[in-house]
Amino acid sequence: MVFSAQNPVKHFLNYFQGEWLQHDFDAYKADSIELLIEHWLPLTYALNSLNRSMGHEHAYPFVISPQVIKKLDFIHRVVHS
Repeated sequence: MVFSAQNPVKHFLNYFQGEWLQHDFDAYKADSIELLIEHWLPLTYALNSLNRSMGHEHAYPFVISPQVIKKLDFIHRVVHS
């Protein structure tokens, strides 16, 4: 598979069981907050792990509680309606 860097934000590459998988994700077109959180949390875990491996503080030191997700969901629905 050839990866085009023309739009690197749009393409996420994962290596899973010996295969490269390409995911197209546009946060501006996400239908639900669950989809946004599903993509956001792995990114923050990776960033925090990378920073810890270099001896730095967490890049994203926050925990998103279920109550905050509900509030974000409300805001997401209002903005998209």
